[in-house]
Amino acid sequence: MILVFILYMVILIGIVIFSARRSKTNNDFVLGGKKISGFSLALSERATGESAWLLLGLTGYAYSEGMAAIWVALGCVSGILFLWTFLAEPLQKITAKTNALTVPGLFSGSFKGTNRSFSILSSLIIIFFFILYIAAQFSGAGKIFNDTFNIDPIWGMVIGSALVTLYTMCLLHNSPHVVNKFNNIFYSNQLQSINL
Repeated sequence: MILVFILYMVILIGIVIFSARRSKTNNDFVLGGKKISGFSLALSERATGESAWLLLGLTGYAYSEGMAAIWVALGCVSGILFLWTFLAEPLQKITAKTNALTVPGLFSGSFKGTNRSFSILSSLIIIFFFILYIAAQFSGAGKIFNDTFNIDPIWGMVIGSALVTLYTMCLLHNSPHVVNKFNNIFYSNQLQSINL
């Protein structure tokens, strides 16, 4: 089991090194140069969106509640399909009109004179929720290491956070330009979406 885990990490780092040479501009970083197919982008988006809650939370809920948990999965899939089908294209048109690369950029581009206010508010919101999200991911890592390798959950969280830090450093270090990171993340997410 440890060998499979190590092999998986080596493959991820290999993907990062391979994809580090693909991006050249800020648009490449944020939008992948608009050269990525919708299906591939959808896989990457879901790999980013589905994390410990899917691997531990939903499976644990299904284990404890049985088939009743199917409604949670159907609700999630329905919501995702609704967003992809009805909101993706209008959002793409608005972002093209405002030249926005991020959601805060979209809001500040849509409501002139609010750039600083939206920047501060969105930064505070992102920081607050990411702290909670990252804490949940580290907790999930501790549980996975405990269940898989029989490691104490605290040490599992430490190992998990160290691996995430190492992986992130590889993403940053192996690209000659900061803007190359999107493709690194995108290609590694492709592998992770297949695993999910």
